[in-house]
Amino acid sequence: VDGVRTGKTRMVGVLVPPHDAFWVDVLSGIHGQLAEEDYLPITVWRSGLKYSHIMDMPEEDGVSMINRLLDRRVEALILWPTFGLAFGDHLKELRDWTVPVVMVAHRSDKLVGDSVLSDEERAAQLVCEHLVGLGHKKLAHFTGALHPSFTWALDRKRFFEKALSEQPDVEYSCWCFNETGSDEFEVARAMLTDANRPTAVFASTDYNARTVYEVAKQLGIRIPQDLSVVGFSDLEFANSLAPPLTTVSQVPFELGRRAASLLIDRLTGKIQSDKPVDSKLEAEMVLRDSTAPPPA
Repeated sequence: VDGVRTGKTRMVGVLVPPHDAFWVDVLSGIHGQLAEEDYLPITVWRSGLKYSHIMDMPEEDGVSMINRLLDRRVEALILWPTFGLAFGDHLKELRDWTVPVVMVAHRSDKLVGDSVLSDEERAAQLVCEHLVGLGHKKLAHFTGALHPSFTWALDRKRFFEKALSEQPDVEYSCWCFNETGSDEFEVARAMLTDANRPTAVFASTDYNARTVYEVAKQLGIRIPQDLSVVGFSDLEFANSLAPPLTTVSQVPFELGRRAASLLIDRLTGKIQSDKPVDSKLEAEMVLRDSTAPPPA
């Protein structure tokens, strides 16, 4: 009744797939916060999870999904990272239609909308300080493909390298696997059998850290006696790994909740500036048993 009177639908389009446990938690945060504020989320994705990465999806499919939501008069959009790049030109048009956009874990130089991100610079500093403080001089970063749409991965690598550059006598290497992850174990094996093998690895996600654990076990490399490992996100399984994983806490549920809150602030006029807002979640280290001083 209120929607008929005001002409507002109180519907929000959510283009975030339940890609894995992390994004399921993000979605939970989005839906919970929107429901609390009496907004209705409409979550869509092309053919379920047929396309797990935007690079696999024809561009017209993504544009079609956005248009479907706009045709149903959603008042705003919440987008997962890769939409920020792949459909940037189209998202610019949304500003002219006064449709607020919030991107989760993605920053955009195209100024197409607000963003909710982790404080990647602070996180990288904390990881660097922890590992160098333990005495490590050979460090590596283990990450997935550094695609332009994965700004979180690019920032994670960039800020880790920046933090290490300020440390004397530290050797650094970066090991990247492909976009689909089909060579993730091969790259991890190459990293851990390299002649100048690192004594500590900062994995870009807890999932990547788990891969390092599995390959290290196959090679007879002990964690943390021979190799220290740090992850990122503090997902549910991190504390169940053997040994429990030292990681950076990200709290995906809070990431989603913050995205929904930021969007509601736009819709209700609490944020009136046209300048995009980057809302950053505080980074915290969760110290467990996967890190120790390097072997003598």
